Amino acid sequence: LVSSLVCIRYRLTKYQIMSGKGSVGLSNRHLASATAFITFACFSYPIAVAGGWFADPSVVWWLGLKGLVLSLLVVTAAPTAAAAAFILLLRGRYSIDAKRKIIVAALLIPALVTLCAGFEVWSSAGYASKYLISTDCTRVKGKADMQVSWATAAGVFDRCIESATTAVDTRQCPGYKEIADGAAGQAIEYLATMEETGSCTGWCSPSTPIWTSTPSRDACSFVAGLVLKGQASVAGTVVAHAAVVTVAAFGIAKAMPIEG
Repeated sequence: LVSSLVCIRYRLTKYQIMSGKGSVGLSNRHLASATAFITFACFSYPIAVAGGWFADPSVVWWLGLKGLVLSLLVVTAAPTAAAAAFILLLRGRYSIDAKRKIIVAALLIPALVTLCAGFEVWSSAGYASKYLISTDCTRVKGKADMQVSWATAAGVFDRCIESATTAVDTRQCPGYKEIADGAAGQAIEYLATMEETGSCTGWCSPSTPIWTSTPSRDACSFVAGLVLKGQASVAGTVVAHAAVVTVAAFGIAKAMPIEG
């Protein structure tokens, strides 16, 4: 961001010296392009982080629809603001003061959206991580219900291996399809994903692996809590990033050389 502003200033100063003109600024086309570029540059990090929230099964499960909506807001706010500013600055006939206000809005609006969304993810993920890491498995309903879902899958697995003579694929066991298609189906699929990708077993406490053949000393609830704790920390950096952009928006708009 700083490099792009310095480059713009350098090129304009060089043009002033070579042309003998005392004052020159960015034309509408160049100003629109520069504003869009700077907006994307400022928010590339929050967009990348929010995109990761979509792909994280623990964030999707424990933050639910709220997490997806917040992620979507962060991912779309900056591109929408950049596109709107680009069109306005390219086609509109505005005073220099009005152009500066458009530049401020292009940075300030997504910064405020990112600030609020990042704070909410930080708060929600931080709270969820505490009760998931905790050894208490009864006080929080969502965690207790997940233990019941795990026990249901474990029951199918235990009955399956009793009559098996070879390695067992839990998903092919009698009765598994019924529970996978039932009310606990999504929870069981989440548990399977955690065991397969999180190097964990059981839910509230480590147990015999159901979907993999790799034992682990970590319970999946504990691992999910660590994941959310990490995501809360990352969301905190997004909040700080957005706060810096919020403060810098006015300085960036003032520093942009604009053609009258």
